[in-house]
Amino acid sequence: MTTRFKVFRTLLGATAMLLMAALLWLVPASAQTTTGTILGTVHDQTGAVLPGANITIRNVDTGLTRSSVTDERGAYRVPALNVGTYEVQVEMSGFQRAVRQGITLTVGREAVVDMTMNVGDVSEEIGRAHV
Repeated sequence: MTTRFKVFRTLLGATAMLLMAALLWLVPASAQTTTGTILGTVHDQTGAVLPGANITIRNVDTGLTRSSVTDERGAYRVPALNVGTYEVQVEMSGFQRAVRQGITLTVGREAVVDMTMNVGDVSEEIGRAHV
């Protein structure tokens, strides 16, 4: 083999190794997840979406809470929640607080918890249904 061919072959091998290393670096080491997500949409009793509603998601087992606010479509999404049993509470001025209990989150699950709020005193509480 000529010297020029040996250099070309060495450079080609090194380039291939660098390309493979770059591709492996871009791919996550583990695609597995150990958490779940709670998401949904908040409506009033007429079916209109409620942007700006305050969402509180509480892990019943640990007491830890996460908060969110519904977007312009009345939607919310709270990812990376540990597995366990959850309660979702929604509050908004001029509406009764809505609570949904008994939401079991397992690994990789996306639990859709749509909520309906009724006009009324904010100190009232409704919706103690289980999902």
